[in-house]
Amino acid sequence: MKKYLPFIILISYVLFSYLIFEIGPWPWPIDNWPLLRIYMFASFFSMFVGYFIAVNIRVTRRIELLKFTNTRFNILLTLALFSMLLISYARAGTLFPNVLYGIAFPGSAYSAYVARTNSGGIVVLLEYINILVHSSFYIVVVVGVCYWRALKPMQKCIYSLILLYYIFIYVAIGVNKGVVAVIIPLPLAYALIKMTDKVDVAKLIKYGISLSLLFIAFLVYFTAGQIDREGGVATSGSFGPPLSITTDRSSYFPENVSIAWESFSRYLSQGYFALGKALEVEYENFGYGISASMFLMRKMDQSWLDNTLVYQLETQIGWGVFELWHSLPTWLINGFGVIGSLIVLGILGFMLGRVWKRLLIYKDIIDLAKLYLLVTIFLYFPANNQIFQAPDSTIAFILIYSLPAIFITLSSAFKR
Repeated sequence: MKKYLPFIILISYVLFSYLIFEIGPWPWPIDNWPLLRIYMFASFFSMFVGYFIAVNIRVTRRIELLKFTNTRFNILLTLALFSMLLISYARAGTLFPNVLYGIAFPGSAYSAYVARTNSGGIVVLLEYINILVHSSFYIVVVVGVCYWRALKPMQKCIYSLILLYYIFIYVAIGVNKGVVAVIIPLPLAYALIKMTDKVDVAKLIKYGISLSLLFIAFLVYFTAGQIDREGGVATSGSFGPPLSITTDRSSYFPENVSIAWESFSRYLSQGYFALGKALEVEYENFGYGISASMFLMRKMDQSWLDNTLVYQLETQIGWGVFELWHSLPTWLINGFGVIGSLIVLGILGFMLGRVWKRLLIYKDIIDLAKLYLLVTIFLYFPANNQIFQAPDSTIAFILIYSLPAIFITLSSAFKR
């Protein structure tokens, strides 16, 4: 049972998000519901097959260079802190992000952030430098919490500073996903990693309560941000362009509770509407994997982009490429086609199973980071291919998955 635990938890979440789409407060105008349901079943099946194969085959030998040591962690801490300084100045415009302003006026803070990122200049240079070092953050953030007892007092202080710094940056610029990237996948990844040992029911309940409290705190912050966003869509009970749909707001709950439920369900499930339409619209350009990533796709010529799936969704039904969620499968279809997307989902299931099998045996620092990245990918299943939307996380994913091969090559070279 233990070897299937991450799959059960993450797929249950994906299924829950899809059920909200089907039975939630928004009357989604899908023309071909059976086709969407068949695809969702096929995606679940593909991920299960990949996971099942991975957890039932032997793992490769342990790489000594991937073991945790305080010296290696010090190097990673330095790089991660440097990455935070770069991000803060590039995205918040200062090394000391204005958290209070971001809490009081999240909508205005977000508008200022968008304007800053589009300004070019030194912001672009800092982001490029950050790409080279940001993979250290994904390793530090999960290794630190898993090896907390092995850390020295100064390491604990710097680790806590990095974690808070990251959250404060994204609170200051009014971007929800930056906060979500830490307060949800990190505790979940940590809980899963602790379950590689003997499963303690009492601790399992404690982790569940802690995650629930974190979720409630995020929901309060999220709702405040939605109410403050320009256009007043959240408070009106209407979805807004390009859809003319409204909820039947219940009079049994306080207005803020209704707004929270409507906003959260819209946020969590709108990507499935894009998926339903993606299975219906016609488009010409097969992305060859490139257009599965917003970051890589932006490097292509606009005339080519205009004929890809996500741009055709914007052209045909007004579903904005950069304004609205599309879901992970939609982006995969955009890059690999329908059948190809199911194969990629199977590969993701395999990667999750492979990492989990290794963690049950070794708990290497790179495998911890891999689990954190994969948990993030699955948590964003209803929204997008989160890790591959930005250059820093895309390169971090590639580097983290390449490090074992690099270390094996180095080890072999030194033995000769």
